Amino acid sequence: MADRRDFIKNSCTLCLGVLTVTSVSALLEGCTALPLYKASAVDNQIHIPKASFSSDEKMKMIRCESLDYDILLVLQEDKNHQALLMKCTHADNILIANLSGLSCNLHGSTFNLKGEVTNGPANFPLQKFLISEDNNNISIHIK
Repeated sequence: MADRRDFIKNSCTLCLGVLTVTSVSALLEGCTALPLYKASAVDNQIHIPKASFSSDEKMKMIRCESLDYDILLVLQEDKNHQALLMKCTHADNILIANLSGLSCNLHGSTFNLKGEVTNGPANFPLQKFLISEDNNNISIHIK
């Protein structure tokens, strides 16, 4: 009887270890060192200085203390910027961004860098914010 309990205990411990390693590996695979810009909203706008971008930078994470989720600012192929709320439209989970898109580690939804769903269960695109630019700043209108 003791051998059976030990076998079950050891098997469960081994399975839990494998699941933990697999889960952590999957999470880390999606992680990239995207630049982060911490900002404040003034009159429902977040201003990001263009000088904060390097010449080869295509994406930047924007963190604003008044928002529950970060914003991913993406330079599109047409040279216009797009601001995407990093909130899964399926279950409101925080998204993970990488150079090819965004993913939700809760249920597996994925989105491209235009905010369109590429894999469900999410059915709706990501929330986008209006953007305006002048010579010095990119402004994200959050309301």
